Amino acid sequence: MPFTVTVPASLKPQPSEDTKNLVSWGAVTGNNGVRFLRPVAVYYPDGTTPQPAPKDYPSYLSGLVDAGATFVDRTTTTVNGQEATLMTGTTTRALDGTLGCPAATTPVEVCFGLQPDVALRIAVVDLDGRTLIAWARTQQDDANAAQFFAEFEAMLRSLQLS
Repeated sequence: MPFTVTVPASLKPQPSEDTKNLVSWGAVTGNNGVRFLRPVAVYYPDGTTPQPAPKDYPSYLSGLVDAGATFVDRTTTTVNGQEATLMTGTTTRALDGTLGCPAATTPVEVCFGLQPDVALRIAVVDLDGRTLIAWARTQQDDANAAQFFAEFEAMLRSLQLS
């Protein structure tokens, strides 16, 4: 799903990873980053076998609360003319693979999930019948998290399918 976005100045202008289902940008300085993923599979908490990506991603993510995830600041916005669900996610324990994998055969340790040391501002968007999940990653104690999350939300609003 080719797309264009306006990358904020806090991120490197070129993606650090750009594959069929995953695009990532790293921060100019520090450890912040942004990822856009079309998830093909997920790992349920403590699971060892990838499962097909859920149809109702916001409900699926809410279900991770039982495994230690916390979601706050839930709102909606518009991305490429489609409604998107936004939330900030944290966790008390590693939830490897729970956000998703770029391929059905991706091992759990290479897939993406909530981790106890980071906060993620997550967007779930239905684009042309396919789920796009995007998130901004920062340290949980980052004093500039709100500013970085606002830049991420502006980046989302700039998304245009090619």
